[in-house]
Amino acid sequence: MLAEKGVGFVDVGVSGGIHGGLGGYGLMVGGEKAHVEAFWPYLEALAPEGGGLVHAGGPGAGHYAKMVHNAIEYGLMEAYAEGVVLLDAGRDLGIDPAKVVAGWRKGTIIRSFLLDLLADVLAQGVEGIAPVVPETGETRWALMEALEREVSLPVIAQAFFARLESEDQKELRFRVLAALRHAFGGHPVIREK
Repeated sequence: MLAEKGVGFVDVGVSGGIHGGLGGYGLMVGGEKAHVEAFWPYLEALAPEGGGLVHAGGPGAGHYAKMVHNAIEYGLMEAYAEGVVLLDAGRDLGIDPAKVVAGWRKGTIIRSFLLDLLADVLAQGVEGIAPVVPETGETRWALMEALEREVSLPVIAQAFFARLESEDQKELRFRVLAALRHAFGGHPVIREK
């Protein structure tokens, strides 16, 4: 009805967490080309230097892209946390998980902003952090969308269910996930009593 009256819709999904101002952020824009072009100079002015701005598609595509981004984030965080658990299991070999993860920050194929945060989290330690990693909805929506579109997301689904599982478990993996989630997004950390 609004389109018939000449009113358009532009949406912008934003990623970067609480560190976005320092480490960069991404703007994922949805809307009809003409409507997006009207705002493009403002979006370019807001975008971080060197990129991080994309016209993802039609109306709603910006937030759709952000939903998928967050679902991928769940999978990456879960993989990092599981890796820390395996490194921790190798302590009998003299492995220091915090030192190994810090060493992965440069030159390795798995380096990323999340890995940098993980190294910082492990250097500070995760003791005392409750192993609860709340599920906040974005990945639930992505999985519902995947079911509707008949797309298989096994890694993302497993990461989602791990979040639900964390509410009943007291494992290192969940302490790492909770601390990493706080490090990149400022999400509250539940402390053990």
